[in-house]
Amino acid sequence: MSYSKEELIKYRLERAKEAFEDGEILANNSRWNSAANRMYYACFFIVSAYLAKRDLKATTQKIFKY
Repeated sequence: MSYSKEELIKYRLERAKEAFEDGEILANNSRWNSAANRMYYACFFIVSAYLAKRDLKATTQKIFKY
């Protein structure tokens, strides 16, 4: 199945929001390692959405134009 760029961006933003909300719940319960993990993934999905919007692709430490 193939998705449009807009669908991919929307999906990644939804995942970021969900990860952030999970991180808040974990932090409110003093589950710091798990909260940090969720916040890491929230950032990861936000950056992934941004790169997709700009037609960029990240590989380990380099960013390439598609």
